[in-house]
Amino acid sequence: MNKCAQEQLTEQYIDKLIGSVQYHSFNDRVMICCMTLVNGMIVTGESICNGPNISDFGTQMIVSNERAKAKIYELEGYLRKQKLHEAG
Repeated sequence: MNKCAQEQLTEQYIDKLIGSVQYHSFNDRVMICCMTLVNGMIVTGESICNGPNISDFGTQMIVSNERAKAKIYELEGYLRKQKLHEAG
């Protein structure tokens, strides 16, 4: 089994893939988390303030960050599956 398939997709592993993080707020209603991965890929997560549960910037930042990381998990999962497929 190759190394890619052996290493677990943990939060720590995903964090190592992130080179930088920026947050952008639009009209105090939408928060975008923009993550630039160490390989140059850009992944975004969004949070929309539409109720009392996510009305502050801190919560919006957390939600948008988590959504961006979820996309990284999906991309990494696909990459691993593709490498296993190619290895036969």
